[in-house]
Amino acid sequence: MRTPNYKVGWLIPGKVAALTHFHAEITREDMVGVLTETMALLKDVKDTFHIIIDNRVAPLDRIYTLEELQKASVVLNHPLLEYVVIVKPDHLELEEEEMTIHSAGNVHLKNVSSIQEAAGFLCTVGADPDIDLAFFG
Repeated sequence: MRTPNYKVGWLIPGKVAALTHFHAEITREDMVGVLTETMALLKDVKDTFHIIIDNRVAPLDRIYTLEELQKASVVLNHPLLEYVVIVKPDHLELEEEEMTIHSAGNVHLKNVSSIQEAAGFLCTVGADPDIDLAFFG
């Protein structure tokens, strides 16, 4: 069995979850593992929370809208999810429109250029400023 190409966990238990990939070869097995582990992580959530998705090495060809992301992953429709902060792939640039906050129901999407920017943004919406960025390697 191959080593998973992802890591899912809490940066701040019950408040800020995170997902990162280690390299650009993301398989279907990785995607199923991410969904399974994230669903398990969120099963006992009792209050609003945020997610940082680290797509720096993801082989994406564009930036996706919140609606597209919600159709692709049930996790992004969680009733207690407040902010999804996505770190863009290193090879893509963010257009001005993609940098604004987009909302669908109670969920808000913020695209950023770095892990540090993601953590800083979450601090502006009430997250603990002591987010441990070592999670992202």
